Amino acid sequence: MCPIRERSLKSDPGSQLSYELIRSKKRKKTLTLQIKRDGSVVLLAPERVSRAEIDRFFRDKEPWVRKKITERAENPERPGQEKKFISGETFLYHGEHYPLKIIETENGVPLSLCYGAFILRSDKSAEGRKLFMEWYRRQA
Repeated sequence: MCPIRERSLKSDPGSQLSYELIRSKKRKKTLTLQIKRDGSVVLLAPERVSRAEIDRFFRDKEPWVRKKITERAENPERPGQEKKFISGETFLYHGEHYPLKIIETENGVPLSLCYGAFILRSDKSAEGRKLFMEWYRRQA
């Protein structure tokens, strides 16, 4: 069975936020918010949840939604943009952006995610793309 899609506008006249509501029989308990690359908001809900409960959930999460939309506008992901593998450049992992730090060492693994940052050995920076591809594959 296909999920039911509804276009829903926020009832608060001062708010410019809107969301697309997708109801599903398969979804058992949870309400979920997704913010798409284009900044649109999708709210996933079980079919049995009342409209009042959905609106209350969205109102409670509205500050988070605004924050995420602002973050995305300030740090746009540009598909196809080439990475340079330099310190400070960010890489996405599990929905979070982690900065890259290039360190001067020849010991240890060439690339790791440690203490909230990707660590790349300076002697391996020329191989950055290959190392990241391998690292992401191992995590999958």
